[in-house]
Amino acid sequence: MRIALHDYGGYAFTVQLARELARRKHQVLYLYSASTQAVQRGDYHAAAQDLPQLEICTISLDKPFEKYNLIQRRFQEAEYGRRAAEAIAAFRPGVILSANTPLDAQVHILKIAKRTRARFIFWVQDLISVATRQILSKRSPWLGKVVGAVYSRVERRLIQESDGILVIADDFLPTIHRWRGQDSQSVRVIPNWAPLEDFPALPKRNPWSIENDLQDKFLFLYSGILGLKHNPELLLALAGEFSSERDVQVGVISAGAGAQQLQTEALRRGANNLVTWDFQPIQRVKETLASADVLTAILNPDAASFSVPSKVLTYFCAGRPVLLSISPQNAIARLVSQEKLGLIAPAGDAPAYCTAARTLFHAPELRSEMGQNARQYAEKHFNIQAIGDSFEDFIGTTV
Repeated sequence: MRIALHDYGGYAFTVQLARELARRKHQVLYLYSASTQAVQRGDYHAAAQDLPQLEICTISLDKPFEKYNLIQRRFQEAEYGRRAAEAIAAFRPGVILSANTPLDAQVHILKIAKRTRARFIFWVQDLISVATRQILSKRSPWLGKVVGAVYSRVERRLIQESDGILVIADDFLPTIHRWRGQDSQSVRVIPNWAPLEDFPALPKRNPWSIENDLQDKFLFLYSGILGLKHNPELLLALAGEFSSERDVQVGVISAGAGAQQLQTEALRRGANNLVTWDFQPIQRVKETLASADVLTAILNPDAASFSVPSKVLTYFCAGRPVLLSISPQNAIARLVSQEKLGLIAPAGDAPAYCTAARTLFHAPELRSEMGQNARQYAEKHFNIQAIGDSFEDFIGTTV
């Protein structure tokens, strides 16, 4: 079978899926955007060298991506979609699987699927129209309502016209069924995962921690994009909570406007225990995560309904406890609570977040237990052969 797997973000777990499908003798085209800032991006072309069935295609724009200019961003995302669609059409797939894709781009990929009679699977990672409405409503209720309504119609049509829908959590199903109807055979839940083979559990004392003088310090580490659905104020609050603790640092591995604003504010407040780094090469991510004593993630209260922070799944591989500021109703929050993988504070509640951090700081046995639970969960659930079986089975139902 000829499969085009498109992931706008270019995340490591989707590359692993592309490799797994290629190992099964499918002809696979993997496409991703050169303009996005994915955390675990690596040398994907090198990853395909031993698999002649796998082709890697990078989609680029002529100008830098204007993420924070709403009008220009929409035009650029549509242009990206046209270019991705052209590359897909040249490959002549029987199935197109598209994830993490802006709606203005996804429209063009669905269009090319219909034109070439390829089956189209919408891999839903976020409810983008819901996110758009909620985020823009913070700037202007009118703007959020109008733009949200436009994108709700677009996303609903994409859901209705796709041959198959993959969602990453049961939480998305009510909205999908409301938009699409109760066609259960064409909708499947396959949770996200992290490529376990790329993230072995390493000791805290490793080359990266030594290079950054972290081997003997307690490190709370955040790794990932700081976008509109995150609240970096919590990281500043965490730094303030431990400002008198000489050997405690709050580390942030990120890039983009959110990371720059965090750096500026930390300097203004004199938060010397908050240290930032740019995204690290894929080969070093396992060392950065292992350097942490606690790995943390933050998500705004209104983001729980449309976003599942999949970076936490990569955290599990490191064998470290997680500290989350997130709605308790979020799928990841429920998982962490049920499996005892870390501690959760209500989204946006800085005092509760800092209290949970204190609890982990003073409880080495609890950290060890939760870290072991996290690694065991990853080893049990992130088996790429079983995941490949699930995708292959679902793809088979659409053809």
